[in-house]
Amino acid sequence: MYAFYCGRAANLHRLANLENSTIAAIHRPQCGGGYEVALACDYQIATDDPATRIGLPETTPGLIPPGAVARPTRLIGAEKAAEVILKGKLYSARKA
Repeated sequence: MYAFYCGRAANLHRLANLENSTIAAIHRPQCGGGYEVALACDYQIATDDPATRIGLPETTPGLIPPGAVARPTRLIGAEKAAEVILKGKLYSARKA
């Protein structure tokens, strides 16, 4: 399991450090690993569809994936990131 997470973290790091700008287009639920991929991109665009939900539900039982702490903290600040990470809630595109 550790090797799997290390490999995934390395891929997200490569995506985040590409020379070209990257954009994540979000439509429908974007949870867990998909949310981490979106956070690794330079820009995130989400549809206003009611089915679009964004978050890290796997943190509810205590699983904190790599990249799930540093990237949200940089993007939205420590206080809001702590809420997203610790609650494991899914947010609408507008709220996210």
